[in-house]
Amino acid sequence: MSAPELWSVAQVAEHLGIQPGSARGTLSRWGVQAAGYERGPTGRAEARYDAAQVREAAANRPGRGARTDIRKSAEKRTVRYVGGPLDGKTLDVTDWSDESVRTGVYEIVDGWEDRADYEPDEGGDPLLWVYRGPVST
Repeated sequence: MSAPELWSVAQVAEHLGIQPGSARGTLSRWGVQAAGYERGPTGRAEARYDAAQVREAAANRPGRGARTDIRKSAEKRTVRYVGGPLDGKTLDVTDWSDESVRTGVYEIVDGWEDRADYEPDEGGDPLLWVYRGPVST
């Protein structure tokens, strides 16, 4: 069986695409410990890390994968008002959170002192907001 490939901090940093000064802290956070020590060019002992462990830790590091909390800008979402003074009109809610869309709105209506309450039916299509009546402001 051959000895594992050992990397210096500089080699680890190059592999990870980070500065050498950040490599030790990153490895520590990932739980990768030095596999041994060798004398460096200055005569001081320098840590060496198992290259396979570094590669595995980098592949499994936090933040690898899709962000499910962010919508792709291509996924345009539009609400359609049903009933009341805004019947048939639409509202772009692409950048709104799912919770905000489920809540609905009190919409300002030209010529009204009150606002129009629109919200989706419970268990229904969250992008169809039904008129619930006027709301005093």
